[in-house]
Amino acid sequence: MTDRFDPPPLYLPNLIAALVASAGIVIGSLGPWLTFLVFDRSNTDGDGKYTLVAGNLATAALFVVAILGRSRPVKTERMARLCRVPIVVGVLTFVVGAIDAHEVLSRHVEMFGQTLGPQIGWGLWMVLVMSVVLVVTAGVVANQSRKLADDDELVASWRDHPVPPMPTPWQPVEEAVEETVEETTRVRCVGCAHVQSVPVSLRSFECEQCGKQLQRKAASL
Repeated sequence: MTDRFDPPPLYLPNLIAALVASAGIVIGSLGPWLTFLVFDRSNTDGDGKYTLVAGNLATAALFVVAILGRSRPVKTERMARLCRVPIVVGVLTFVVGAIDAHEVLSRHVEMFGQTLGPQIGWGLWMVLVMSVVLVVTAGVVANQSRKLADDDELVASWRDHPVPPMPTPWQPVEEAVEETVEETTRVRCVGCAHVQSVPVSLRSFECEQCGKQLQRKAASL
């Protein structure tokens, strides 16, 4: 019989969402980070190239996590360790994007007597939003992987130390019963010559055959 791995309810949706978020960081890194009037400018010659590499790295790590999740047996510990990569990537790309967004909003120019400034482009917005989504979803995947690893260790411990089966209602339970065996002697009746076993503690007794009352002698037959 082939073992089948059923992931927890939040596992696959969050893994897919993390993959989408990492791909969004890559797309956002290629898109415009600055918009001024009708002009757009990307930042692939600046910080955008770093977020681009980081997004690709997170995507590759998540693909490996997906492959490990379908392996037999499931390598849950490696999955949990690999999930740290997209989490770190998400934090770093958000910090880089936030710094660049602050620089964009801090630029101003005087034109026609008015103070004009550039706006954040959709590419930078995508990097910021997808970085947060990546951290959250990859964190959930890492948490689920750790729980799977703990469950695997618990199952392994049960296999190493199996619990003895409980007796069924119709199965008798063997108990050690201590019985005290009293010493006896064989005595012959003087009336009918019947021989019977009589406990040593009894001095007088009745013949089992004829009912005659007998007294034990000093030396029994």
